[in-house]
Amino acid sequence: MIAAALNILGTIATVLLTILGVLVGTLLAGTAIVLFVPVRYMYEGNFDGKQGNGYAKASWLFGLMSIILNQNGDICVKLLGIRVWRCTEKPAAEETHHAAETPHPEEPSQLSDESTTGQSGTTEREPTKPTLHARLQWLSDEIKHIYSTYQSFKEYPDKQEIFSQTVLLLKNITKTSLPERLEIRGSFGFKDPCLTGQATGLVYALVPLGYPRIRLHITPDFTNEVCELKLLVYGKISSIALLIPICKFLLNKPVWKLVKKLIRR
Repeated sequence: MIAAALNILGTIATVLLTILGVLVGTLLAGTAIVLFVPVRYMYEGNFDGKQGNGYAKASWLFGLMSIILNQNGDICVKLLGIRVWRCTEKPAAEETHHAAETPHPEEPSQLSDESTTGQSGTTEREPTKPTLHARLQWLSDEIKHIYSTYQSFKEYPDKQEIFSQTVLLLKNITKTSLPERLEIRGSFGFKDPCLTGQATGLVYALVPLGYPRIRLHITPDFTNEVCELKLLVYGKISSIALLIPICKFLLNKPVWKLVKKLIRR
């Protein structure tokens, strides 16, 4: 009997440990996927000098989840290639029909009378808006609060170290978030050919200094005033690449002291 009971307890323990191992393994695998699998994004747009349109897409886990913004302004969310949510702009015909059904503002309707009149026949008062004096007072209080915060930080002993760490954090996040490639194609020109030439030289001189991954294929037009550009951007962002500089920033001793001081307030 004792041996049988021990065998049963051993089997139950094995099953429980197996389930626990599967849960822990699934949790670790999910965490690793979230941290190391990047979100890929791309944007392709056109601009003709007056208006522009474009197509944008962000996908994760090799297209398992994706968000798409098409040229009509519609937003679509897909899961495993199947559309699960969509947000579209109201069609023009529907807006026209809605406007036709809306009563003229000069002709009060029965519905408006019923909505503004209670059971006792008295007209309900609309909520009063804040006066100009109240808004100015609120703005003044906010400015005073920001100034007092600045003064307290100005006297903080480790402000120089915190400032340098903040600049380093912004630099690392910007470097991580920059696209892998940014390509601009098209042609442009001004009424003055001299101005077109100066702008072309300035663009090709400054772009390599700012971001080396920019690819320019722009043709200046010295005879017409035109602006026809095509933009292509794509890149990727991973969670781990953003968390590492953020954690380094928060674990810095002067920053952590300031964070604890703000939390205690």
